[in-house]
Amino acid sequence: MKERVVCNRGIWLCGLVTVFALIAFVPVSAQAVITEIIDSTGAGALDTFFEPWAIAVDGDGNVYVAGNSSNNAFKIAPFGFITEIIDSDGDDAGNGLLRPTGIAVDGAGNVYVVGDGSRNAFKITPGGVISEIIDSTGDGAGNGFGFGQGIAVDDAGNVYVTASSTGNAFKISTPGTCSTGGTPCTITEIIDSTGDGNGVNQLSNVRGIAVDGVENVYVVAAGQDHAFKISTPGTCSTGGTPCTITKIIDANGDNAGNTLDNPWAIAVDGDGNVYVAGASSPHNAFKIDTPGTCSTGGTPCTITEIIDFDDGLQGPRGIAVDVAGNVYVAGNASENAFKITPGGVITEIIDSTGDGAGNTLDLARGIAVDGVGNVYVAGGGSNNAFKIGEPVFLIPALSLRGSLIALLLLFVGVALAGLSRRRSRRVTSA
Repeated sequence: MKERVVCNRGIWLCGLVTVFALIAFVPVSAQAVITEIIDSTGAGALDTFFEPWAIAVDGDGNVYVAGNSSNNAFKIAPFGFITEIIDSDGDDAGNGLLRPTGIAVDGAGNVYVVGDGSRNAFKITPGGVISEIIDSTGDGAGNGFGFGQGIAVDDAGNVYVTASSTGNAFKISTPGTCSTGGTPCTITEIIDSTGDGNGVNQLSNVRGIAVDGVENVYVVAAGQDHAFKISTPGTCSTGGTPCTITKIIDANGDNAGNTLDNPWAIAVDGDGNVYVAGASSPHNAFKIDTPGTCSTGGTPCTITEIIDFDDGLQGPRGIAVDVAGNVYVAGNASENAFKITPGGVITEIIDSTGDGAGNTLDLARGIAVDGVGNVYVAGGGSNNAFKIGEPVFLIPALSLRGSLIALLLLFVGVALAGLSRRRSRRVTSA
């Protein structure tokens, strides 16, 4: 025979009193967790990490950072394991890496790093195979590749790189196992210093680069204070069938008095909206609504300034956007980073105090965001990187008054439970 006890409403009242005590008198707050995920020690031993300029994250939460002064790059696994994936020796075949400025990762876990001083770019497979995919000769047809700056990769594995000194950008078609020392990669120059080719909108001191889901490419020209869209390059090139190139923003910014100066970083969301950060006064960022065929010389794009100096931003060098349309901007000079919601709410998510535990943030440069909203910021001056996690709900210690009241209610609950047991009845079942 089995016995079970059926309690009357007294035991329920006990439970409700206890829950009331916990909810009504315990203040609950939410805050983001900031964690330093790498510092100047890098992976330890001789694999040190200095002056990161770029940061990226893959779909599994692995983070990748490039050390500009340490001439290397690291992978940081979700649980904190750090591995140096490339150093100044590059591919160990005589093609070195010097002053890396950009880093990207594709859906298969291949990592791409571009070198400013070495004027080249590398592919690093998940298995650690390193290949130089472009060098200073560029496309090998007379269009050289100067000081490498930005790098991006599309869903098909095509890689895009910019060079500031030569004022151009290249597409490296689905690298596979190609390399400068083996089977050559198919490389095309998709934009050069002539910009859109009209003789006025030129491209110089090119910095950031981004690519959308249909392979439209976007670049920023810090030298001329504007940005271009290169429509689905395909096989177009500066030496063959010209690419369709349009200028989508210029120094006039939103044409409402909010100008753009020294654009440094660019990003694009899943809907094709483009985001540009201007690193000099007025220290701001813009959203360009789904460009389509709009341009500064035709149907104007819808452009909105989303953050500026008055919000606490100075010298933005990094910009990113998540799947929900939230934009993240890293302030190099203001040593902080912000989140801007689609509704225009601006929140500072990290400042110069870093994690608040002595690990500071200095010269915030690169910024990235993963699929669940975790944000990653690289500190170029503090030689580190931080993860800003999703809000974690914390229950602080009870106040003295709250503790006494909760304790009293707990005694009441126990007494009620005792009365309930006396009044319970036993039900017998087979």
